[in-house]
Amino acid sequence: MNLLFVNWGAKLGPHIQCAFSILTAFKYAHCFEDYFVVTDCPEYYRFFGDRVKVIPVSSEQLKEWTGEENYMFNIKIKGIAHFNQLYPEKPILFVDSDTFFYNNPERLKRLLEEKKTIMHLNEGSFRSYVQRSRTAQRIFPILKKLDLGKYKITEDTCMFNSGVLGLPPGENLQHQIKEVLDLTEVLSKSNLKIHFQEQLAFSLVLQDNYELHTASDCVGHYWGNKQVWENEILLFLAKAQLEGLTIDQIVDNLSQFNFDHPVVCKKRIMNIRLNKLARKIFPDRLKYIRDLIE
Repeated sequence: MNLLFVNWGAKLGPHIQCAFSILTAFKYAHCFEDYFVVTDCPEYYRFFGDRVKVIPVSSEQLKEWTGEENYMFNIKIKGIAHFNQLYPEKPILFVDSDTFFYNNPERLKRLLEEKKTIMHLNEGSFRSYVQRSRTAQRIFPILKKLDLGKYKITEDTCMFNSGVLGLPPGENLQHQIKEVLDLTEVLSKSNLKIHFQEQLAFSLVLQDNYELHTASDCVGHYWGNKQVWENEILLFLAKAQLEGLTIDQIVDNLSQFNFDHPVVCKKRIMNIRLNKLARKIFPDRLKYIRDLIE
């Protein structure tokens, strides 16, 4: 199978995360044919040499990919479609940049060979979602009334996390990616004020057209605690650079990395408000070099 990332923007953080995810995948190199990154910042991947194939895209192309609704995650969908157009025969294991491999992904490879699909994990049905989320209580009555063509959202509809997307090659894949885009557009125009349109769209299309499996037993996804993970990754990679380690040595050193940080850290609203108030009442005292020399 082929590992694919779609990563964009000049902000360095997501590219650091992506580099780390690639390094963790190198540990299981026997499972992967090639590694690809679709990006508008190819310079951030020179470190990997010819071990990672970069597919460059322009900022203008990225802007076009966001569509009329200027929905950022359309770039992810269009990037996957772009890769499939370039390599229609290749099975795709797409992962978000804020991921890491912690177990052998051989099972995922077999699933793709069997023409089955993969998402990261099953986040549950709307029945359970409504019971624990005010957002779900607000949007579910709207969602179940939307005209989504052959797709319907009911209490039994499950939403899967799209941090991992395993897509086998086939004649219908481009059509199904187009269906994901169409559903995302409808959801974006429905004034739901949600950010997970593409996740819901992929969940609907893949559940309906394929046998869908999960990948959380071998891929971690720290979408809910990025700052902690990014800081630890940055220190790990900086130390490796200072020591002049090769890529293979860095991969070997992953055994020393602490993978036990929480992947989700939900902060209480009162915690956020009190911290904000404390910073306002007791602001930090800052000194700059110009203050010290005057």
